[in-house]
Amino acid sequence: MTELDQSKILLLCLDNQPSIHGKYKDLLAIISRSVELKRARSIDEAREFFDEKPRAVLVADAGVTRSENVRVYSKLLSYLITGGLVIFGFDFPSLTPNDAFNVFWGNFELPWKSGNADRLSFRVNPFCSLPRGVRYDSLPSPYTMSVLHMRRAKPDDRMFLQAPDPEAETEDTLFPTGPHKGQAAVVGAKVKYGFLVYIGDINGQTGTKKLILALIGLRPRRTNTGRT
Repeated sequence: MTELDQSKILLLCLDNQPSIHGKYKDLLAIISRSVELKRARSIDEAREFFDEKPRAVLVADAGVTRSENVRVYSKLLSYLITGGLVIFGFDFPSLTPNDAFNVFWGNFELPWKSGNADRLSFRVNPFCSLPRGVRYDSLPSPYTMSVLHMRRAKPDDRMFLQAPDPEAETEDTLFPTGPHKGQAAVVGAKVKYGFLVYIGDINGQTGTKKLILALIGLRPRRTNTGRT
């Protein structure tokens, strides 16, 4: 298993979507204050930065799914299976074409497929798998987000599930029933020695930013208000 450089995180943004730096400006600022945040906007940058073995890779758009970027995908896969942490989120769920989205996960030998798009409240699955060193009590829950669900994930790969409706006169069950049965907003799985996470939030909710920070082992710094 590869030893990772804990002082570096890679943001893989081959399509260089400006919305990433708008919706997630505050998150990227927090990360940059804690570690060296590398932004890979080209094939050459990505291949160079992968060789530095960052503590985590944040995949921010659909660029890595395109055939012309296969060399970047090869680096990503090698990094992952030798012990890396890869998080797909930001604009990835909303901008990846559905056909490419569904085919892509097979590269990691995962059966995942796109599910429903909806805005709901979600909570942590207390029995899900997590990356090494991440604690359940560090994850935000529950919170509301607009998501592209993932289906066909194993029960313990489903990290965030639809929260029960407090006004519904039904028994509270961990796994949702009805139209979202078998689906999850956030999924994660061990791939060889590494760990892969998909976050389906398409709007950059505050809870999602806290989730990303928790997964990469960082916490937002408290702002000094000057009060005593």
